[in-house]
Order: sequence, then structure tokens, then C-alpha cells
Amino acid sequence: MIYLKGRTNLAATIFVPFSCGNNCSFCNTNILYKNFEYKPEYLENIIKAIEACNACDAVSEFVITGGEPLMNLDVLKEIIGACKKKVFINTSLPIVKNLQECIEYINQEPIIEGINISRHVNTVHNVKTADLKTMNMIRKHVRINCIVTEDMLGQKLIDYIYYFATPYRMINLRADYRTINTDNLKNRGKISQWLLDNFKYEFSNNCLVCNSEFYSDNKYVVICYHRGLEHSCVITKEYTYVNDIIIDMYGNIYKDWDMQDDMEFKESLFLNKL
Repeated sequence: MIYLKGRTNLAATIFVPFSCGNNCSFCNTNILYKNFEYKPEYLENIIKAIEACNACDAVSEFVITGGEPLMNLDVLKEIIGACKKKVFINTSLPIVKNLQECIEYINQEPIIEGINISRHVNTVHNVKTADLKTMNMIRKHVRINCIVTEDMLGQKLIDYIYYFATPYRMINLRADYRTINTDNLKNRGKISQWLLDNFKYEFSNNCLVCNSEFYSDNKYVVICYHRGLEHSCVITKEYTYVNDIIIDMYGNIYKDWDMQDDMEFKESLFLNKL
């Protein structure tokens, strides 16, 4: 099999080796951390995987997710310190004891390009999250991530959008990936229609495995409505087009979100043949 780069901004997503402490009903990564216990060798393996992605020309960026990256700032610094390409962080911005130190590090570390902060409608986290005033202290580009379903449509969602949106903070409304398939990926359903009724449509992308529509209010609000397939590889008779690289909390490397081991792919990645 020949492995080829799929999307232009091919990212390596790194799962940090510690859980978030929450139990969101829509989360499909909590199960990965069930009975997980951190060991120093896991961090060593993660760094080796990062180094392989650094050397691979096809990889353009890293996304650090979890779990919760801010639960252990020292380990997060080691992970980011190994990255030689721009970094984005997925976080709930939990109220940890050293939250101020975390924010200062995010602001001062030049390789960190942006922060994706989860703020879901009708979701109460077990671990308390920072308020808007604290969020405003972040000087990097911030994107607010929110799972959106049809029953959320209405004034409450509009109020939510205007509560969080600023000229430097985009709202990312994300569909539940478990509801998306190849038949409905590109179709405009009730959520798209609601956005068309309340905001100005700007454009959409052309990706084979995801669909993002962008809207605005002609002032400062920018909204992305993102849908994506659970699995991102596009496989033909001769080629596999890789659209995501996954590094799990143990340091294992995969070519797709189903996390199936593929030695041939890993050899291609380490040899920079992707």
C-alpha cells in the first residue's frame, strides 16, 4: 500500500497521558482513558512519535488533546518542547491550581498558535472551568468548541454565540460525529438552515472527510459549523490518503481514529515517505 498526504494541513493529534476528570455524554475519547495510569515511559514514547512527525514533511501541525492538557503543565511543556511545528491545544480550561501559570505559558510560548476551548450548551463539567474573564486573559487565537444538536436551535444558542464571540474568538459549532455518514456529510439539514436564517453564509470547504460551513453577522461574529466522519482515511485500490495522524497516550502512532495498528504506515512515516 502507498500512503499519501490527504488534507493540506495534515495534523498529528497527540493525546496527553492524563485524563480530564469529566464524563461528557457525547465524548468518544473517555473510554481510551478508562483504567489508564500514567507511566514516564509513555511520555518518552510520545516524544519519539513527535520527533518522527517533526521529520515528516507531510505533517504541518500538532493538535494536543486529551484528556486535559492543562492537568499537568510540566508534562505539557515537555510535549510542546518536542514539537517543531505549530501547536494547537484542545482544553476545557479547567480551574487548576496553577491556571495563571498555564495561561502565562500559553501566551509566551511562540510555537502555540491557538487554543480550542470546550464550552458546551447544557453540559456541566465535573471539573470546574474558568469564567469568561479568565478566558479573556489568553492572548492567542481562541476558538470556542460546542457540540450542537437540533434541539438546541433557538434564542438560547444565539445568546450563547454572542456571549463568547469577539473579533478574535471564533465559535465552532460541531456536529456529533456519530451522526455523520457519507450520505449526510454534505447535505444541509436543520442546523445549516437555522444558521442561514440567522446569520450570513460565507463559504464552505471541500474536504472528502469533513464539511465546514462558515457564517458571520457582518460585524465581528464568525461561526464555523463543522461536521466530520468518524474515520478520516480515504482508501483506494492502490493508495491510502491519510488525513489525520494519531499519537495516543501510550505513544502509539495510528493513521486514523479507529486506532488500528499498521506497521507499514508507521514505516512510511518514520522514513518520511508520506
